[in-house]
Amino acid sequence: MIVEMDACTGFSEILLGRRAKNSQELVACYAALRPMGPKTTPRGIAAMIPGIEVAHISAAMRSLEARDRLRKANERVVEFQRKNPIAELWGSGDKASAGQWLDASRHLYNARVDPRRRTFAVGL
Repeated sequence: MIVEMDACTGFSEILLGRRAKNSQELVACYAALRPMGPKTTPRGIAAMIPGIEVAHISAAMRSLEARDRLRKANERVVEFQRKNPIAELWGSGDKASAGQWLDASRHLYNARVDPRRRTFAVGL
């Protein structure tokens, strides 16, 4: 799916600042997006992708950190998605369906046990 979206939008070219030299560099660029989330590292991602080294993912991550590249790539994807007629049903984009848990004291009246980590947290 990520390759198809990239083919439609060209976001990897924005992220790298140029076209990928080969398929390995392109896969490393895609893989570099994953460690931007919580609790993932370049080493962990490299272990999941045969033929990709930690150094390739780390280099791609550095290119993602260049000024405004990630924002511009995201804008390109959102612009593409909004061209799809179903996007009109999504609304203005000020609501999300993904939840997140933030650590909290057990004494906070609305704190609950986070189902993954089994610690007290507040769900958003």
